[in-house]
Amino acid sequence: ENAFSFMIRVRMPGGYCTAEQWIAMDDICEKYANGTLKITTRQTWQVHGVLKRDVKDTMRAMNRACMDTLAACGDVCRNVMCCSHPAVCSRETMDEILAHTYAMHDHCLPRSGAYHEIFLMHGDEMAEKTQVLGSTPVEEEPLYGLTYLPRKYKIAVAVPPSNDVDVFAHCLGFIAIIKDGKLAGFNVSVGGGLGFTHNNQKTHPRLAEVIGFCKPSDSKLVAEAVLTVQRDFGDRTGRKHARVKYTVEDYGKEW
Repeated sequence: ENAFSFMIRVRMPGGYCTAEQWIAMDDICEKYANGTLKITTRQTWQVHGVLKRDVKDTMRAMNRACMDTLAACGDVCRNVMCCSHPAVCSRETMDEILAHTYAMHDHCLPRSGAYHEIFLMHGDEMAEKTQVLGSTPVEEEPLYGLTYLPRKYKIAVAVPPSNDVDVFAHCLGFIAIIKDGKLAGFNVSVGGGLGFTHNNQKTHPRLAEVIGFCKPSDSKLVAEAVLTVQRDFGDRTGRKHARVKYTVEDYGKEW
């Protein structure tokens, strides 16, 4: 068959990784890809030029380094970004904010076992999952349902005065409020995005609007609430008008 090649993107909330993971990714791009390890604008890695026959081995190598590509693409909650500026707050507060970033990201992950079944399981593991009787079971996602989202869903967490994540250009933004060195909560913004299609008047860039405040422990629930609103009310008639920003614009932030 043709030597089809692929780009593979890693899921890495907040852009956080260990030195061992960096070394592992460097080895992976040399062994399976075209030798380049690209850092994206949304705090993760991509490797390019992975041949079709090497896709599973590449993803298994990532998995051995405690990384995966689940929800790095597709109509789901993508990699959640977090401020990376080391001087905006104390290390303890930054660790707390990063923990909430991970919590909302993990809370919004798809629960399907298909990723592991297709890309990671092999050998004896595959023998353990064998359907003997009955029709193919329908696997429904608790948050995404049967249809997932109309389009991708992007979240960012900013820590003022830094806005290195460009928080108002995201579907959902959390702006950390720090008082007396402690994280008090987040101001919440919705409806941002800079993408548009030329010669299509229904599409345009839009800055997010602040709609309220939430406690740190509620951040993942806010992420879920915006996700489910978009799931149920987002425009599914055309993908170019299907982002959260258009849902907010069509219905209004008060709604």
